[in-house]
Amino acid sequence: MRIMKYSKGKLISLTILLITIVIISIMVLADFDTNLIIISKAETIKLPKTLTVFEVKSIPWDAVEGLAMELLGEKCHFVKYIESKHAYIFSNDSWILEVYECGSINLYKVEANTLKPPNKLPDLEEAKKIAVKELNKIVQLLSKYVLYIPYYYKVMEVTAKPGQTVHVKAGLRLIKVNGTWIEEIINEDKTYIKNLMVEFKVKLNGFPVIYKDGAVIIIGDYGRVSRVTVYMKNIKPKGEVEIANLDEVKEALKKHFKELADKIIIENINLTYFSKSPVESVKYLKPVFHISCKIESKGKLRPYEIILSAEKGKVEVILSSK
Repeated sequence: MRIMKYSKGKLISLTILLITIVIISIMVLADFDTNLIIISKAETIKLPKTLTVFEVKSIPWDAVEGLAMELLGEKCHFVKYIESKHAYIFSNDSWILEVYECGSINLYKVEANTLKPPNKLPDLEEAKKIAVKELNKIVQLLSKYVLYIPYYYKVMEVTAKPGQTVHVKAGLRLIKVNGTWIEEIINEDKTYIKNLMVEFKVKLNGFPVIYKDGAVIIIGDYGRVSRVTVYMKNIKPKGEVEIANLDEVKEALKKHFKELADKIIIENINLTYFSKSPVESVKYLKPVFHISCKIESKGKLRPYEIILSAEKGKVEVILSSK
């Protein structure tokens, strides 16, 4: 009789254990939330019902040529077309101009590769003033040939900071100036700031544009401008899309990080437009969610930046980076 009672007790324990395992397995298979908890600090974000999608249009050759002639003057000449960059290259011997099919430009001065430090760089505030004035001049010119300015893009933030840092060792070296090689003597080892960089962040339709769109202007010796890069695009409205809610965002994150994360902690979420470099083929500028978060996996937290498409019913991860 003792043996029978002991066997029943053991059988009951095994049965309870098996039932527990089955219940846990069903929970895991039925709902991924048992493994992944999203803690959002951005639940109160206000989202519009719809946002405009913009189509990126190539600018015609006559606009490309007219823009180049106005920027480079009478000595402007066409150099070549670089298919991999979708860019037309022009020069006037002092400046080189890249005009991208999407309407962006990159204008930079042909300078001798000297290692001598600048005589006098402006301070950061003065550099910002110089850059703002230069950008306004360029924008006024661009608006004659490209649709984006000043109708859609607006400057939202201007920052100035040290640009290129140069480390020089003492000695004699050869540099090329106007096609002629000359000697340059460096008397001592030194490190110096060669130029200043002023960055312009922009917004489109009232929302920030992340990644590539914006402008950068390089300020050199005595406040002279040596580079102007305007990475905005020739665009026009192409209808509205309905914006997804945060529940759809959470579901997309769960699906994407299902095998990687134990927990996702959303620290910041913004509705923005996502753009790419002008050398990449982009047909539309669409609204996206830009998320800063921390992902916990095996007890370790790692910061992530995540871009998700924001159209209702089509939310998915476009880009994620640590």
